[in-house]
Amino acid sequence: MVNLDGVKKIIGSGWNALRKAECTWLAEQATTRKCIVEIGTFYGTSAVVLAENTSGEVYCVDDWTGGTDYTAISLMAANNDTWENTYDQCIKNTANLRNVHIIRKSSLDAANLFSGIKQFDMVFIDASHDYESVKKDIEAWRPLLSAGGLLCGHDFNEALPGVEQAVKECLGPSGYRRAAGYIWVAE
Repeated sequence: MVNLDGVKKIIGSGWNALRKAECTWLAEQATTRKCIVEIGTFYGTSAVVLAENTSGEVYCVDDWTGGTDYTAISLMAANNDTWENTYDQCIKNTANLRNVHIIRKSSLDAANLFSGIKQFDMVFIDASHDYESVKKDIEAWRPLLSAGGLLCGHDFNEALPGVEQAVKECLGPSGYRRAAGYIWVAE
């Protein structure tokens, strides 16, 4: 049984960005993982789901500057929000979770920080959704995956062709599959 109680309390647009089926899938994966890194945290929705369902640690990497993430920018515009507010809200949303570590850095800077120091048994990529960013995220974080670890990400759909293109190019035609909703998983 997975726990989705905390995510229902999140203030902001995060709950709308992840569907219940996607949250459930992430929670199920987290139950078997001890060292998880999430690339792109935004309001902290998936961070809460992951943290409440693992007995291990969750590292949340985001610089909260937006970069080229037009999906997040449009969500923020709809809520009359700012990047600094999304960071503040993420801190509030994860404050009671002792196994969450916020890393306020760019994806590539954080990958360099962890390189040679830490391996993760789950990498969840959900940062900028353009082709170049997703490709760089996969290339930077895949080497930090432990043997038997899970590489996955969000927003694999026609509305964000850059995500699909990067996943297909980096993982090959039989190197990935769709999971719940818009989640992709490396095979």
